[in-house]
Amino acid sequence: MAFIQKIEVIWRNVSLVQRALLIAIVLTFVIVGVLLTQWARRPDMRVLYSRLDPEEAAKVTDKISEKGIAYKLGGGGATIYVPKETVTQLRLDMAKEGLPGSSQQGYGIFDDEKIGISPFVQNVNLKRALQEELAKSIQMIDGVGHARIHIVTPENTLFASDSSRTSASVVLQLRPGYRLGPLNIAAITYLVAGGIEGLKSENVTVVDSQGRLLTRESDQAMAAGGAGTVADYTERVEQNLATKIEDMLTAVLGPGRAMVRVSAEIETISSTLSKITYDTGKAIPKTEEITTDSETEPGAVPAGGGAAAPGKKKTSEIILTDYMVPETTEQTVQLAGAIKSLTVAAFVDLSPPAPPEPEEGA
Repeated sequence: MAFIQKIEVIWRNVSLVQRALLIAIVLTFVIVGVLLTQWARRPDMRVLYSRLDPEEAAKVTDKISEKGIAYKLGGGGATIYVPKETVTQLRLDMAKEGLPGSSQQGYGIFDDEKIGISPFVQNVNLKRALQEELAKSIQMIDGVGHARIHIVTPENTLFASDSSRTSASVVLQLRPGYRLGPLNIAAITYLVAGGIEGLKSENVTVVDSQGRLLTRESDQAMAAGGAGTVADYTERVEQNLATKIEDMLTAVLGPGRAMVRVSAEIETISSTLSKITYDTGKAIPKTEEITTDSETEPGAVPAGGGAAAPGKKKTSEIILTDYMVPETTEQTVQLAGAIKSLTVAAFVDLSPPAPPEPEEGA
């Protein structure tokens, strides 16, 4: 009671402005306390599945709702978040139910095949199974999120034209931040060509989800040093650099908030530079020539005959030596295709991002 009386005395002695300030402080503490309490009770949401098809996401959320577990959707409904402590158990339960399943059945399409279907339907199912099996193999490549394959097979007739040939088209949906290099694209091309009878690699077309052609006949011409491909090579360099910059900006700003254009100047002339260096301080003898001259003076002959007395012998030597100076030869080859200069223009959207999607619970 004494404490309350002291508060009443203080309240009477303060002015109207001070009373309003005290009330505002008390309300602020109450609101902050309520928000902190709600935040502490809020479950730690973790990703259960991501990049799901709408049909599969609907089946998974139905099973989560039956268990009475709260969940949250993100990524346009393709990502499902659940409380951290339920992630492992839910994945096991979903796997038991066969979820999330893949819409690509492959050869599993023949598991429920009915008896008595026509040969035409069997051929169509066989083509569908082959397309889905190849697509699942391509999706194992790092960076490929989804793949679709379309196979065109000419009809086998007795008078088939030579122009009839098997062809295939591959559509790739790459994961954010990934880009396939020329070797990956070539691997996909030969993978599809090797899995389809009568299909050649040059008849396989690969495009991405943004409509960019990844396989071009000019690639082979450029690799062989063909003429007339400088503009095409320059375009690929500019597109490659622009894609890398956009991927970095997208990772920070979000999708659709950056646009980059690159202009490159490419060296089109190849050159070779040779440099020879001599080390005069380390001469090495190469050849040596020795010339010897001998001269003998005859001695006096004694009277009455007999052997001549020993004479005098003169010898002279001339030595000629040829020295070799060490040399070092350096050869630098600069091939065409080097980047001489770059001009980069970037447009970014720095406006505040859209508010997060509201939570949905079961």
